[in-house]
Amino acid sequence: ISIAEGCPTMTALNFLEANVPPDPDSFEGWVAGFPALGNQNGFGDDPDRDGVGNGFERFLGTHPLESSAGLTLTAGSTIAGFQHTRSQSPGADAVAAYEWSTNLTEWHPSGETFAGVSVTLTAVVIATTATTETVAITPVSTGAPSVLFYRLRLQLLE
Repeated sequence: ISIAEGCPTMTALNFLEANVPPDPDSFEGWVAGFPALGNQNGFGDDPDRDGVGNGFERFLGTHPLESSAGLTLTAGSTIAGFQHTRSQSPGADAVAAYEWSTNLTEWHPSGETFAGVSVTLTAVVIATTATTETVAITPVSTGAPSVLFYRLRLQLLE
């Protein structure tokens, strides 16, 4: 409140705290649908301790309080691949990318060449439900890697 001396005018400002719900398509909107998470509601938190953080649970279309498999290996004719579920509505505030490595230290995006080895990871939808789809990732490599590792990298956009 501000009162000017000698002036009968009074100004009062009242700021109300607005409780705006998060965008339902955002990670915050998705995680708000699981109030039982309590303070384990961060993107990287893993309240069910299955090794799959909340951000990945959202992307994979799995429940953050129920154990899920994440990525599973599949046998190929010459090289192993992997598969996973993916939400039909994974949100637009996170970016997913498949990466490969020969040493678990240096990771490369699909299609990149490193030390004479190139690996392209192609995703194909092999099954669909009302809420998820199952995606099979088939690697094709050039060069002669003695071992290959894969990962799904998920980055929350700011």
